[in-house]
Amino acid sequence: MTSTVLTSTSTTTPRPVPWHRLAWVAWRRYRTTLLAVVALLAVIAGVLLVRGQQMRDAYASLQACAPQASASCGFAYSHFADTYTNTGLIGALFVWLPAIIGAFAGAPLIARELESGSFRYAWTQSAGRTRCMVGLTAAGLLGVAALSAAFGLLMRWYQQPLFDDGLEQRLHASVFPVTGVAVVGWAIAAFALGVFLGLLTRRVLPTLALTLAAWTGLAFLAGTVLRDHY
Repeated sequence: MTSTVLTSTSTTTPRPVPWHRLAWVAWRRYRTTLLAVVALLAVIAGVLLVRGQQMRDAYASLQACAPQASASCGFAYSHFADTYTNTGLIGALFVWLPAIIGAFAGAPLIARELESGSFRYAWTQSAGRTRCMVGLTAAGLLGVAALSAAFGLLMRWYQQPLFDDGLEQRLHASVFPVTGVAVVGWAIAAFALGVFLGLLTRRVLPTLALTLAAWTGLAFLAGTVLRDHY
């Protein structure tokens, strides 16, 4: 008698890659960008902290000036306004910083995979392309929100004496986008544009250029609306 042994093959589905491992992948992906942005923010923070403290000292001296209607107090007020309301090129950098943070994090996310062809390997692993993209996008989104929020809080602290004295308005087109919650929204908008345009162009550098151009157009439109209504 001949006996036949039937072996059954396992049909169990492999477990997906845990989220904490995808977080490690996200760190490997974003670490260069993150460290560069943190270094840039550290330099900007140093400048703002030093200049902000100088502004507070000057504002305290201005408030202590008496009588307020005297020529010397008027000259001190004009000197304070001319010194601290005209930020020059650094003010333009502040307005562009949310776009820089968001664009450099979002533009390479998909565009680099498509441009290099590594998506054929990365998206066919046990993580799956949906899970992989959700993990990387969520990590990038949280990083962009945290960095831009820190910048927005610092800018709010820096500009507080100017708000108190009425030299700047919170809803001014050059002030509103870089303070409070607005700066987080603008940075996330640049990140989302970078991810979307990277999917369309499949090239990193064109995606960066298009993201910054699209963000500039949105910022100009929003600034026009603010100027017209406020």
